[in-house]
Amino acid sequence: MINVMKLGDKTIGECENCGCRFAYGEENIKDFKLYGGGKLQIILSYVECPNCGMQHKVRKGVVEE
Repeated sequence: MINVMKLGDKTIGECENCGCRFAYGEENIKDFKLYGGGKLQIILSYVECPNCGMQHKVRKGVVEE
């Protein structure tokens, strides 16, 4: 039987490019801010694969006006 010792805040991802499986937390998520018409339109959040460096989108939000 497998017991959970501590519930963590890590998420496991798999790279579509190289197949690497990796764990990441909030501290690994980076934001890319996209501006249009002189104002912030969208924030794309992503993590980078530690093996090949490919960016993987983890969540997307639209900025309220």
